[in-house]
Amino acid sequence: MPKRKKSKSKSKKSRYDTSKKARAKRRHRKRRFGSTVRGHHARMQNEAETLSYLLHQLLKTADSAEGKPYHYHPRHHSKDPEYGFSSDRMQGFKKGFPAPDVSFLRAPHETQPPHAGNFPLWAHPLHGIV
Repeated sequence: MPKRKKSKSKSKKSRYDTSKKARAKRRHRKRRFGSTVRGHHARMQNEAETLSYLLHQLLKTADSAEGKPYHYHPRHHSKDPEYGFSSDRMQGFKKGFPAPDVSFLRAPHETQPPHAGNFPLWAHPLHGIV
C-alpha cells in the first residue's frame, strides 16, 4: 500500500479582511456612528421635528403683542437688529430687501443698537461721564 502524503497545513483564511486600511475603516465606523435613526424612522423623526418647529412658530405668532407682532419669515425686515435704530429713510430702504441671515454685531440689550459705531447720532448714556 502506497504511503499517503501529508498535506501541508494551509493557513486558514480569515473571515474578515485584515488589511490595515480595513481595520482603520472598521475602527472609524465603530467610534463615529451617524444618526441612531435609520431607514423610514429618519423620515418620521424629520417630520416630527418639522411639525414641532411649525407649532412653535404658530405659538409665537399667536402669543405676540398687538404693537409688536411676530413674523414667521426668518428674513423679515423686523428681524434685522439694526432696523429699529435706523433712520426713517434707511428703514424704508431695508423694507425692500430681506434681512441678513447672520449678524455678528450682538446687541448688549434690546434697547441698544448692535454696534454704536454704526449709528453716529446715537447718544450713549455714559458718553459724558469722565
